[in-house]
Amino acid sequence: MHRYLTDAMQVVTKAVVVALGLPYLIVIAANTYYGWPSSRGEEKYKTLHPTRVYKLNYVVLEQLTLLKWFPLWLKWNQFYRSSDTVTKVIYDIYSLSKSSYSILIHVNTTYLAMA
Repeated sequence: MHRYLTDAMQVVTKAVVVALGLPYLIVIAANTYYGWPSSRGEEKYKTLHPTRVYKLNYVVLEQLTLLKWFPLWLKWNQFYRSSDTVTKVIYDIYSLSKSSYSILIHVNTTYLAMA
């Protein structure tokens, strides 16, 4: 019985440390990186108020959802940095007739959609 009680207390303690410590750690890291407010006295520590801490963490989590677009950004950068591909497509556009131009655009859009 005593062993189960200590295990339960350890789990509760770890949960509280993660639930409270991690958000404050994020706020302290953000304020260290971007700079603490330039006010004197206790007003400097208003950033550590619980509502501001959780608001900042909510914004950080919203920004992390934008990471799902990171692979697409990498593909676009890779495509446009390969100057051979872009210049070849531009050269082909100018050297082809108008009917072939529409076929080329169709091929390129399907290629980008599949990538």
